[in-house]
Amino acid sequence: MICKNCGTGNAEDAVFCKSCGKRLDGNIICPNCGKQLDGDSGFCNYCGNRINVVQTPVTPAVLSVPAAVKSVTGDKVLNYIKTASVLALAVFSLIFVFLIGIKLNGAEIRTSTEYLYYYFGDVYKDISQFLKLSKATTDYLENSLYVPVAFGTVIAALTIIIVVVCSINAICYAIGNLSGKSERNGAGLALTAFTSFITGSLLILALSNTNFSSGINSAEFTLGGANIAGVVLCSFSAAIYLVCSVCERRKEIINNGISVKSVLSFVILILTVVVMAVVSLPSIGITSDEFSSSENINAGIPFFIGFLGGLGSSEKNLNAMQNSRAAMISFVFALVMLIAVAAFAAVLFKKSVNGVTDKRYKISDLIISILLALSAAAFLALAVISTKELMKSMENLGLAEFMGESCEEIKFTFAVPIVVLVLSVLSLCVNIANMCLATRSGKSSKAAEKPVETDNQVNA
Repeated sequence: MICKNCGTGNAEDAVFCKSCGKRLDGNIICPNCGKQLDGDSGFCNYCGNRINVVQTPVTPAVLSVPAAVKSVTGDKVLNYIKTASVLALAVFSLIFVFLIGIKLNGAEIRTSTEYLYYYFGDVYKDISQFLKLSKATTDYLENSLYVPVAFGTVIAALTIIIVVVCSINAICYAIGNLSGKSERNGAGLALTAFTSFITGSLLILALSNTNFSSGINSAEFTLGGANIAGVVLCSFSAAIYLVCSVCERRKEIINNGISVKSVLSFVILILTVVVMAVVSLPSIGITSDEFSSSENINAGIPFFIGFLGGLGSSEKNLNAMQNSRAAMISFVFALVMLIAVAAFAAVLFKKSVNGVTDKRYKISDLIISILLALSAAAFLALAVISTKELMKSMENLGLAEFMGESCEEIKFTFAVPIVVLVLSVLSLCVNIANMCLATRSGKSSKAAEKPVETDNQVNA
């Protein structure tokens, strides 16, 4: 028999419901005289007593339990996957930061890999040995060798320190979250370790990145195999984290659709990834009318610092050496701007990952985009200025024939700095659009709230 009050099924000969305790026929008992009355009676037909029992249909709680359990279980599984991806990201960053290495490939060169800690001793021994064997050593030659290495040492040390500290803390938070002891999962720290690992790898590559091809002879610098494996594993873990973060907003996305801010943040994410990849490429190319189509040189800033050191040591031309010093100063500033571009791109990358799932717009995103665009513009300008100084040095030293009959035939190309600048400006434009949309939606929401308040006041 079905209870008329709550709808629960009972035995055919039952009188009262096993779930809610009400009579199955829907009738009620007068509390004063004990007579049986209809369920909708307000007063007793026999004694006139007022009936205060209100029959309210009750939905059994048992029916909603399976759905609730299912929802809680799904959210917990999603959180476990998200936290596990954070843990993997931190662990991979911690392991592979010590395997950052640069590999030299060449047709007639034996492949070798120099790892990050090469900058903590062996490289200085090699430079010292080279200077002892050099016939003509000048202060400029020493500086041209030691300056890029000093930058590499600082980058290597900072990369290791940041990655190790952030990774260990992220691992502790992630383990605590999985065990139920902490609400934080260390995602921010893991992303910082990841971006530092990627940035350090690309900057170490940029310091030595030079490729040359002439006929069958060729040579180029690339990331080592273990380094590339670390980048792939970390990127895969970060992608899982991002997917899980988006899935946590599934109800909002289903109801309201993907927000424009999330789309714009994803665009910025792609732009910064490309900027970080391009930064590691040789920044300056050299071409000459005497070069055949199969011969070219593409090099980074440190290569030209060392090249000028070689020119200065071969002659005692005071004017040339002055130009070389001026060139090295501009090269050093260009190197600083290159590192700044990579650092700002890494910060913007981390913020854009969070921005995909964060509904709020932060003004710090726009500030970082401005700094990225300015440092990219400064990097391009300093690269152009320093190559002009290099031309002057070559002209004064009479070494133009090294690459052609005259200095006018030598041409420098700046494709990489130009691409970096264009991408940085594009990310700035997207951030400005993001800010304008956030400001407009904020004003709209405030305007929508005012009539509601007015109506409430009028009704009151």
